[in-house]
Amino acid sequence: MWVSPGTGLRIPRADAPASAALAPNLTVSLIVPDVPFKRGDTVAVSAFVLASGKPAAGASVTFTMTRANGSVATGTQTTNADGKAVWSYKLLAKDPRGTYSVRAATSYSGKQANAAPATFTVE
Repeated sequence: MWVSPGTGLRIPRADAPASAALAPNLTVSLIVPDVPFKRGDTVAVSAFVLASGKPAAGASVTFTMTRANGSVATGTQTTNADGKAVWSYKLLAKDPRGTYSVRAATSYSGKQANAAPATFTVE
């Protein structure tokens, strides 16, 4: 039985839209190296996307980094066959010292998911 989210209408599974039966459970996890960085270093941030527990190749991942002063940088990458996307950010001489926060959001097969934020430090 498929239940329409908008109307609550119950439709027998045989008549349910194909997307209802095929929509994957989407998850994304974020990994940031657990070391302090210095200006001039490159920070490689990785996201792993799974659809129904399997790597989601071709998923779009948007990384959003908030610097210690609140300014934001973003980048978008596509996952490989292993469901992994990597975004590298080179810290500039003018980037502030302090704690940076990174988020990752993904979309795949009409679904969206957000990773728990991760942090790193710039000394």
